[in-house]
Amino acid sequence: MSRALITSSASGLAGSVDHYRKTHLPIRAWNSLYERFSTKMPIRLPSVLVSLFWCNEHGAVGFRLHNTPWTDECLEILEMTAAALRQEQLAFGLDEHLVDLLHLAGQADIRLLVLDPFAPTLKGLPLYDD
Repeated sequence: MSRALITSSASGLAGSVDHYRKTHLPIRAWNSLYERFSTKMPIRLPSVLVSLFWCNEHGAVGFRLHNTPWTDECLEILEMTAAALRQEQLAFGLDEHLVDLLHLAGQADIRLLVLDPFAPTLKGLPLYDD
């Protein structure tokens, strides 16, 4: 399960196929997530407004984002700001790239995010090829 989260293929020159992985998270972020939570899933992390769960045997991982959208106005009810939530998530030990991706989803009022190793990449999101 140390594969990249989200992959895409690129065709090589002269008809050959060069499989090339692009991910929305660096592999170290995925490895950190797997090492920390793989035996504990599903898990709810109320202090950082996220729940995690494995979706299938192929390594897809799901995130349930609580109290979205993660804007200062909406988080005010929890006496928190988006910046404070981000700092809490980083202090908890979540990888910075994962936190950035979760905040993009949270600001867009996405409540369920699934990262699937066999799904194509999404336009407009950061890509890593490590």
